Amino acid sequence: MSKERADFSVEPAPMAGISDFAFRQVLADFGAEKTWTEMISVSAICHNNAKTLGMLKCHIQTRGGTGSGEGSGSRARRGEVLRPMRTVVQLFGHEPQLFARAIGSGLLDDFHEININMGCPARKVLKNGDGVNLMRNAELAGEIVRACGRASAERAKVRNKNREFLGRTILPQPISVKMRLGADKNIAVDFARNLEAAGASRLIVHGRLGSQGYSGSTDYDAIREVVRAVKIPVIANGDIKSLAQAEEVVSRTGAEGVMIGRALVGSPWKISSDEKPNIQDIVGCITKHIQYFVADRGEKNFNELKQHLIGYAVALGFSKQQKLAVAIAKSMGEVRALFGLS
Repeated sequence: MSKERADFSVEPAPMAGISDFAFRQVLADFGAEKTWTEMISVSAICHNNAKTLGMLKCHIQTRGGTGSGEGSGSRARRGEVLRPMRTVVQLFGHEPQLFARAIGSGLLDDFHEININMGCPARKVLKNGDGVNLMRNAELAGEIVRACGRASAERAKVRNKNREFLGRTILPQPISVKMRLGADKNIAVDFARNLEAAGASRLIVHGRLGSQGYSGSTDYDAIREVVRAVKIPVIANGDIKSLAQAEEVVSRTGAEGVMIGRALVGSPWKISSDEKPNIQDIVGCITKHIQYFVADRGEKNFNELKQHLIGYAVALGFSKQQKLAVAIAKSMGEVRALFGLS
């Protein structure tokens, strides 16, 4: 396999506080064919929560290349066609009717795919019965998938009736699920079959139990059992940090692709290459990332960029003292000075 290109799909994982609009633009610049939003509450969408609605943005690109525009304000050159970046919106909740309302609202129309989170182990998510707790109730999990499928089909009918896009038929958005092996015991095969029967288009399987959090090792053999048990595509997730490792995981599991998570923080080029850029190119990446972030969130929210900035500091080989300086920086101007940006 070439170090520059994999012959299987490689997707960035949805990460809270990480997978914001600016980072998705950076990943697109490095050749990501698909990006993911952070996990978004269906309840918050239905209640028109301002912060949540601000997370529902799609990067706009021209056919044959990427652009930095957003929404209808972007314009294509003659002969080019503007289209949303292939972005998956990941939703969480536990009430089928709220998932259906969120899809029917039209707020998710620009997303390529709708994913239901059934794998998050965070306490604040679990306490409401969301995330991996849905794996304790296969019947409810299946009903959520069916409700999303029906809502997506109905929304496509409405959009086609309104002739929103002349010249092409709008298809229902596929409904996928991101899951684990189980909440506290491995039920992955039966659960996956249940989701497939409910209409899920594909599964992203993190090879740990919810009770493990992110400790221990990913069970790739368990992911392989899921691959063998269903006919829909399966994406392997967990502890994958390079394309070389991704190739090994695909070979071992038979999955159609992989998902890379934390390894991309500070090293977004890993979405398409195992080769580390030179210092000049890394600095250029940081500059662009800051520009995207400021355009979207403004300089006053720069603390929300800190995880990325610390990751870049590691990639540049900063000393412990320099990394600490990045972590405690109090302004974007201070950050720019620490990285030597003009």
